[in-house]
Amino acid sequence: MSNANSEQLKAIQHHGGVLLNAGAGSGKTFVLIEHIKFLIDDFFKTKSSLISNERALQLELQTYLSKIVLMTFTNEAAKELKVRLYRKFEGLEDYPHSLVYDCLKFINVSTIHGFCLKLIKSGLIKNVPSEINLVDQAQIDLKVAKLVEKWFENNQDLQNREIFVKNFQSITDAMIKIFSSPELRAEWASSLEKEHDILDEQQYFKEVLQIEGVLESWESQFDLSEYDDKYSDKNWYKLVQRANTVKGDLSWSSLKTIILAYQEAGRVMPPKIAEVKEELDSLKAIREFAKKNEEDFDYYFNNQADYQTWFSTLKSLFSFVDEAYYKYEGLSFSDLEYLVYQTVSFDKSVCEEIAKKYEYFIVDEYQDTSHIQYEIITSCLQGKFEKLFCVGDKKQAIYGFRGGELGVFIETSKKIPLSLSMTNNYRSEETVVKFNNDLFATLFPMGKDFEGADNFTVKVDAQTYPDTKEGGQGSIERIVVDVTDEEIKRISSGEIGVVEGRYIRKEIQKKLEEGSGDVCVLYRNLGPSKFLIQELLENNIPFEAQVKIPFKEDPIFIIFRALIDALISYKLDEKIESSLKYLNFYIEGVLSHYNIQVETISEETFLKFANEVETVGIKLIFYKLIFKLGIANSLFKQNSAKVDEAIDINNGNIDSIWDYIKKFDSENYSTKFYSGTNSRVKIMTTHASKGLQFDYVFLGGIHNNGKTMPNLETLGKLPGSFRWSSNLHRKKLYKSPLFIYENLVSNLKEFAESKRLFYVACTRAVKSITWCDLSFNNKLVSLSKSSWICGLRKFDSADIEIETNQDVLGEGSIDATPLYFKDDLGVSLGSENLIGLISELSVTKLATLAQCSRKFFLKQLLKFDEQWKEFASENEIEIPSKIGISDKDRGIEIHYQIENIIKGKEYSSKYKDVIDWIHPILTELKNSGCELRSEEEMKFSLFGQMMTGISDLYIEKDGELTEIWDFKTGVIDSTDLETYFFQLMCYAHGLQQIHDLNDQKNITLKILALDLKKIEERTLSLGEIRSELFKTWQKLSDFSANKINHCTVCEYGNLCHQVTQ
Repeated sequence: MSNANSEQLKAIQHHGGVLLNAGAGSGKTFVLIEHIKFLIDDFFKTKSSLISNERALQLELQTYLSKIVLMTFTNEAAKELKVRLYRKFEGLEDYPHSLVYDCLKFINVSTIHGFCLKLIKSGLIKNVPSEINLVDQAQIDLKVAKLVEKWFENNQDLQNREIFVKNFQSITDAMIKIFSSPELRAEWASSLEKEHDILDEQQYFKEVLQIEGVLESWESQFDLSEYDDKYSDKNWYKLVQRANTVKGDLSWSSLKTIILAYQEAGRVMPPKIAEVKEELDSLKAIREFAKKNEEDFDYYFNNQADYQTWFSTLKSLFSFVDEAYYKYEGLSFSDLEYLVYQTVSFDKSVCEEIAKKYEYFIVDEYQDTSHIQYEIITSCLQGKFEKLFCVGDKKQAIYGFRGGELGVFIETSKKIPLSLSMTNNYRSEETVVKFNNDLFATLFPMGKDFEGADNFTVKVDAQTYPDTKEGGQGSIERIVVDVTDEEIKRISSGEIGVVEGRYIRKEIQKKLEEGSGDVCVLYRNLGPSKFLIQELLENNIPFEAQVKIPFKEDPIFIIFRALIDALISYKLDEKIESSLKYLNFYIEGVLSHYNIQVETISEETFLKFANEVETVGIKLIFYKLIFKLGIANSLFKQNSAKVDEAIDINNGNIDSIWDYIKKFDSENYSTKFYSGTNSRVKIMTTHASKGLQFDYVFLGGIHNNGKTMPNLETLGKLPGSFRWSSNLHRKKLYKSPLFIYENLVSNLKEFAESKRLFYVACTRAVKSITWCDLSFNNKLVSLSKSSWICGLRKFDSADIEIETNQDVLGEGSIDATPLYFKDDLGVSLGSENLIGLISELSVTKLATLAQCSRKFFLKQLLKFDEQWKEFASENEIEIPSKIGISDKDRGIEIHYQIENIIKGKEYSSKYKDVIDWIHPILTELKNSGCELRSEEEMKFSLFGQMMTGISDLYIEKDGELTEIWDFKTGVIDSTDLETYFFQLMCYAHGLQQIHDLNDQKNITLKILALDLKKIEERTLSLGEIRSELFKTWQKLSDFSANKINHCTVCEYGNLCHQVTQ
């Protein structure tokens, strides 16, 4: 810990009961790792009596570490902590520290979800489904949607059913959100316990006025006595006087009186007296709130019985979904949290058991902790905060769920014994640190639209610049651009993006020319980044960008949807001409963007697809189509994963798939967009930049990143939050009080989140922060008062360097082409138009194809392996087996010993007969001057399919590849031999790509049958090998089975319907 400063030492040397506020660049991860080292060092001191007994000390250390939980909030962060932890203790030779490295695996390093899963698997958590099958959110969404649909089917006589049916999708979406959030689900579950949901008017309007920032003013009367003589005849005086008669009463009738008071007072002209103006501003805010929601509150208070009917109906829906939820397969990470929360919140005996097993919790990124997660952690500790060490950045603390408090960070600070701070910033230069301190000390206390006050703000702790670094470095740059155009009155969002993109690109070029260092342009939302991307492309500046691709613009997904449409159309009317024309129209339209010329799909091919849907499934049909078109898909992890999801969730039923994929029209996925090589420029969202740092940071899209969309949904997320009406024939639906409240909270949290992300963006910078400040015809530009540019304009500093520019709007252009079409992701594969497999595939798995295409289909594509064995066992079906020497574990052990011989390591003589035969062969080979390369992993492309594999051995002589060997145990028949040679040919093909060998190069392939003590070999040119592989590859176009010798010993023999060759 010699490198730790005094702040860090305090944060390292303790045994818990500490909340550490660690600002950006303060060395948080360093402190976490050093703290664990401190705990281990202290452990050895307390166990000095065991130092002489190494085994006993090791067991004690394992037990001690197993009681520590190191928790963070992403898998990436957990992996990084593990790496850093192991690195800290790697290679320590001094005893007893030499014991630590092998014991580190006993520390529980995981995410909150990983910890919850561990508790569930331990059997401590109650009411857990018998099957814990974690699935992605899409499958959870579908489960909830189906349960909602089932509830509607079961409630045909529902009161106001027509209104509910009309809003079916909105209600379904809301239920999906509720069951995706442990907090929301807990709120709704709690609401079921209340028979009548009567609004506590006083408490409700207290929270509302607190959110609006006027509660303090409302709770105290304004003293008019000093203004009686001079102002008693003024309208403002009469208004305040009337308001004083109802102030303090937190009822709707009193708030509504303010509307009437304004009408009675007439036009109000406030005097130039600060306290009077402040009072009138508060009354104005109350009037605006009351006026905006007057109809809704009046309707609620006049029709409460009908409201109760609506609420009871929605609670009935929630209750139905909640009770049936675990009867259907599939759990999400949120479900893990909720299951644990339900137990630890109400069962003290379980908490006692957990507390015995886990005695100390270290929580990283504590500012991201939700209230449910807080309840889980504190319940596991039985409320003993002295057993907790949490680390986070208070300036990033999220708002509490209900919006009336700051998150658990502040709550914890009130209960934990000691709060510490680390203020030194080792990341950024001094000018950047000072700018961020001053900027956010100004902005954080501001309310929405950077006006007024934020009643729930975080107190800003200024960071300091360490005296160990050279001061006065860094820069803050504001690029002022005034755009002129006499013909239009207002600049559009797209035109703002064009101008901003142009000037950011110019500044990026300057930074790249000035010297080394990386550049990052950060956006709150990625939309405006397309204009900068266009600028970088046109100016040949290499970059990589995080981009959002709408599924409706993705070529693979477009073709998939067209195929589904065409197959359904043909199934319905059996008119092949129109269905085929539709499919070819979309295929030609998509591929024309890539200049890929393909033949249209023929009637014969389409009919074959249509006929095979029921036998081989839509997934194989679709990928046959893709590879027939000769398209390589570099984004298969995104678009093909979505295609697979749609197929798998709907069990391959094309009608269900068609209905399911409609929802993807409004969805997109995130991926990387690369241009050029040796890129020093990155574009990403601020959220994605958390934990990263860059020399030069540019703030992008800051003129329009404050816009929020109004909530037009029928059902909110909180219990009692919905639009409703007691009259079926009324088109207007009224907002319930909780719906109004939820929107207030949402707006509050939205702006707080925006400020938080603004802070994250600026604190990523090491050397400089740069932004464009645009005006149009000398008028400042912003499309929303909450946009970051408005905050920057509220602040001034002598450290800001200003560059002024004039521009003309007409010089830029807006490219409306979908971004996806600018990336050359479509590559023609020439004549190799055969089916491929979208994801990565191992050589071993593909080798089944050399044996039998039907077996490959059943085993590798349908994964019909363990299920078949289980089915065969249950139904007393005999599975053929091979007679002779065959033992998987034995084969693995022999391979391991041969690898040791090749690498000159110690080996066992357990399998003496095999070792005695192979050892002299390998020894002679080594003595001949050959280089033996054993068990090396390789990745390569096979006709557009990404392959992986590990060869047993390949041999180089004088730096040239000469032979490839494969060691096999057991009996080998002729069919096995072809499979094994296929594997060797695959490795040869891969090595050809890796070493750039020509087709004329001859390679010897050898199968060493270890138990038979026999060598089979073939010598082929790499060109011949490629041809042989292609012959096997063609089998992917036909999964019918031919009768071969292997059928008698094939595990699928009783499933297959072979034809005789």
